Amino acid sequence: MTSRITPLNLTSAVLVVILGYTIFGEETNSFSASVWLLAGILLLSIASDILFRGILKNLKRIWLIELIFISLIVALMLIMKRL
Repeated sequence: MTSRITPLNLTSAVLVVILGYTIFGEETNSFSASVWLLAGILLLSIASDILFRGILKNLKRIWLIELIFISLIVALMLIMKRL
């Protein structure tokens, strides 16, 4: 089984680094909320990557769908932040 790099894999890796820095970093302002938010987004990213890999077999299509999914999630987060 070959390992394929996808946008949600890259997003998950970045979120793991940010989560580790948040937990072990020196700044602990609003620690609890940010850790839970990052952990939730990380779990969503991992679960959706597994789902998309199971549904789609073409690597080009996986990249396209996952980039659209990430764009929608970022847009929804920005909209909710303004509310």
